[in-house]
Amino acid sequence: MDMERVVLYPDREYEPFLAYLHIYSPPLAWRLLGPSLLEVLSRGYEVSYRLTGLWAGYIPSKRVPVEVVGENSDGLFLVENILGSPKGLMRLVDDVFSLGGPVRIVYNDVLVGWLGEGKGEEVDITGYGLTLFRRPWDLMDFLGSRLFPSLLAEVAEYLGLEEVVEGLYVGRDVEIDLDKTYIDVDEGPILILDGCEVIGFNHLVGPLIIGESSWIYGAKLSRSIVGPVCKLGGEVSDSVILGYTNSAHHSYIGHSLLGFWVNIGAGTVLSDLKNTYGEVRVKWGGGVSTGRIKLGSFLGDHVKTSINTSIYGGSVVGVSTHLHGLVDRSVPPFRIYRDGEEVLMDIEKAMEIARRMYSRRGVEWDDCEEALWRNRYLMFV
Repeated sequence: MDMERVVLYPDREYEPFLAYLHIYSPPLAWRLLGPSLLEVLSRGYEVSYRLTGLWAGYIPSKRVPVEVVGENSDGLFLVENILGSPKGLMRLVDDVFSLGGPVRIVYNDVLVGWLGEGKGEEVDITGYGLTLFRRPWDLMDFLGSRLFPSLLAEVAEYLGLEEVVEGLYVGRDVEIDLDKTYIDVDEGPILILDGCEVIGFNHLVGPLIIGESSWIYGAKLSRSIVGPVCKLGGEVSDSVILGYTNSAHHSYIGHSLLGFWVNIGAGTVLSDLKNTYGEVRVKWGGGVSTGRIKLGSFLGDHVKTSINTSIYGGSVVGVSTHLHGLVDRSVPPFRIYRDGEEVLMDIEKAMEIARRMYSRRGVEWDDCEEALWRNRYLMFV
């Protein structure tokens, strides 16, 4: 048994959403609370990734620097869609290794990892300030939980951020005009990570984290996670934006998940409340009951919306799909949607658009990325 290796693996419960919504990177590389799961664990352990058929053997090496291993690898296995305390995560792994195995790692009654064969002892991740998301809307529950604001002060210390005023923590090379920025930390801290620019008149309400090198201009942001290298100028509430995403003009994003490299056209609205104040059902399969009155949409990597696009709550929009006008349903990957009709996008055109967007951020196209795009495209044609 390898007592120095952590093997992360995809959760089968979340895999259908990964295939539909994500092409850029798996959840182990998402910087939801500053550092990713991979980055935190790599500080103390050798970390590998047990690949499944979903990624077709292709992980863009420049995006996700992790060794890929087979199913017979050795070590402590841990599901990748865990979210929470960086210190708690390391303490969990340390404690499991100290027990020596066999150990079952659980989230309430759900198995989320193990060390060695057999039942053995049982360790629950909730005692370490950690939680599990198995569907995209679980991330909205996290944003509304007491755990989210309580974690941000710990994350600020972990990242070495400076508290410039009470409850506002900033990293290195952050440009912010406090005279023009309204700061509300009554419900939780605000973290602005290295290299961000917060320019002009902004309204920031915690708990809130803004990822590295993001650009905020004339925005209203509250109770949200904004990933690295985003450009935001509209209103974002109770939402997760994974990274490299633009919503620089007037728009509303509420109780929603946006993937990587999404572009939101001016006037776009992601509705999160029905006129009847009734339950928002997710438009997935035959419809999924959520029990939630407020719930927006889930936009995959490389999704684009044209100006004045309106998207009904509960919609799931797949990778590289372009939206125009009123969207009252879920739309599969690689489509152009307009006036209730879907047209399949050409894969060469889809990749050409992605390359153009990469070049605007100084990001190079990874050779193995093309094989991943083609494989994902064939899943949905």
